[in-house]
Amino acid sequence: MKLATVVACAALLLCRAQEDACKQAHSTKADCKSDSNCVWCEAGAVPSSCFTKENAAKLPPGVFECDTRRRSELLSREQQEAAGIVWRGNASNSHTKLLDMDNIPDSLDWCNKDGKNKSDSNCVWCEAGAVPSSCFTKENAAKLPPGVFECDTRRRSELLSREQQEAAGIVWRGNASNSHTKLLDMDNIPDSLDWCNKDGKNLCTMSRNQHIPQYCGSCWAHGTVSALGDRIKIARQGQGIDINLAVQHV
Repeated sequence: MKLATVVACAALLLCRAQEDACKQAHSTKADCKSDSNCVWCEAGAVPSSCFTKENAAKLPPGVFECDTRRRSELLSREQQEAAGIVWRGNASNSHTKLLDMDNIPDSLDWCNKDGKNKSDSNCVWCEAGAVPSSCFTKENAAKLPPGVFECDTRRRSELLSREQQEAAGIVWRGNASNSHTKLLDMDNIPDSLDWCNKDGKNLCTMSRNQHIPQYCGSCWAHGTVSALGDRIKIARQGQGIDINLAVQHV
């Protein structure tokens, strides 16, 4: 009884597939792949054909094998020119070639491509005794069996050490200031300090509104440039014209 039900359902799905819009519109695999609403499904017992994505998902997997790989969002040269876009000549068809490849690897680890480490910041070294030690992406390293691999998951510091800075030609603490030390040593710290009214003198630059004429979400850029402009004016003791730096260059 169950077998008969399964066969009946499969037959019903196959009948619906015969009425598929993509099947009626496209008779070849190339035409089917060019339609973003369709997918090509291979079959051995019945003819291979083109189906809508919705119908393809309902086909019995034991009969059909559908190409569900994600299509490139890049338009081909023909599609661009058909849309009125002038072909620039600097585009590449590498994405098309990739989609046409029959032997696409199941996985690709750029941190261990042909035994070469490509990017330290995205990789982690894993020691092993039973198998060779190697470099892995952080994502793949997290999936390794802990009983076999011991991975260095410590986060690397983004700050250069003194030795690294001096090796790069940077003067160690060449622009450092001891103003904070002097501030902490002061006995009479004022209750308030207003640089816009320091001893009767305005040492602040102009305030600009990032919401006019519309919100641009760049408060970090406005705040940074404004603070730098104020420091310049303070250093000049308010002499000369204000230096209002351009926010758009940050």
